[in-house]
Amino acid sequence: PNTTRCAVPDKRYQKLCDIWNPPSQYPAHLHLVDIAGLIKGASEGAGLGNAFLSHIQAVDGLFHLVRAFDSKEVTHVDDSIDPVRDLETITSELCKKDL
Repeated sequence: PNTTRCAVPDKRYQKLCDIWNPPSQYPAHLHLVDIAGLIKGASEGAGLGNAFLSHIQAVDGLFHLVRAFDSKEVTHVDDSIDPVRDLETITSELCKKDL
């Protein structure tokens, strides 16, 4: 999976540090993991199946990003663009694995 880390700025942070004077300062960061490729049947091991599902078990939260654009340069596993179907597939596969 691809990962990145981004700062979560908070105007209150420095003020709190000034008030409490902690021995160290660690501002908040969000660690994002891009886990691609959940397909129908993943809960039974299809596609990246078990690898995908094991990666998401290690995260603290999920957000779905589904494709809603058509491009000849970017293929889709189902050969058609249908974000509602894709979201239903993701939800169904996660439920089948009880995540």
